[in-house]
Amino acid sequence: MDMMKVPTIPWRTIQITVNALTIVTGFCTFMPMAFTSHYFQSHCVLFAKVRISMMNSTSLVVDMTQTVWGQISDCRFPTYTPLVTSIHAFIWCWFFLLLREQLKKDQHELPLLMLSFLIHIVFFILMFIVACFLSAGVNTWCGNLVMEVTLNTDFHMFQCEDSQGLLWLNLFLELHPIYTFLLTAKISCWLQAFTLLCQTLACGYKLYKWLVDIQEEHFYIDRCGQAESFVTDSEISSCGSYNPLEKVLDIDR
Repeated sequence: MDMMKVPTIPWRTIQITVNALTIVTGFCTFMPMAFTSHYFQSHCVLFAKVRISMMNSTSLVVDMTQTVWGQISDCRFPTYTPLVTSIHAFIWCWFFLLLREQLKKDQHELPLLMLSFLIHIVFFILMFIVACFLSAGVNTWCGNLVMEVTLNTDFHMFQCEDSQGLLWLNLFLELHPIYTFLLTAKISCWLQAFTLLCQTLACGYKLYKWLVDIQEEHFYIDRCGQAESFVTDSEISSCGSYNPLEKVLDIDR
């Protein structure tokens, strides 16, 4: 009884899908960070030490003279890097969707694969650093805010998520989901780093298959170049009908 053959997902489909996820997670980091910066009047909340001059159950007033905000660059780095990464992923989607036939015709699949592998390694390392930086910035802001409220006000059970249920009177007069936005940005940043890791592994596996199959090609050439006395007629006739590199360099596989 023949074993059921497990269907495989084409490599090109994997690339397009993961790149699309990279685009989505990038915007899910960029948009919340941009909105949060807007709500706080372009002050950076990452690593900020907020000082409160007045607080009740519905609102608080920030002591702007004592508050130490994060550096503007501290917020721009994790805000715009995911956006640039999303643009990078969109370009790769465009390549695989629109230039597939041209790439196969010009036999540029292998250079594209090597370039993709190297670029995704760089972007993965960069986004891993961004994710660590953003997580540290949000956690520091939350920790400083909770400490400030619990030590200097009567709200000793205050949690960081409670900050979005208050009006920050000298910053904004409407309730905004600032904690939800920061948490979304932090999670999305890690997810984007994970999609880049998947891209790197997919390209690395494809390169590994190429290295294995090129060894098979060398063996195939050597075998077909032997004297006829050592090769059967069926083997000789098959020498021109098989190229192990074709299945590796086909971006549809």
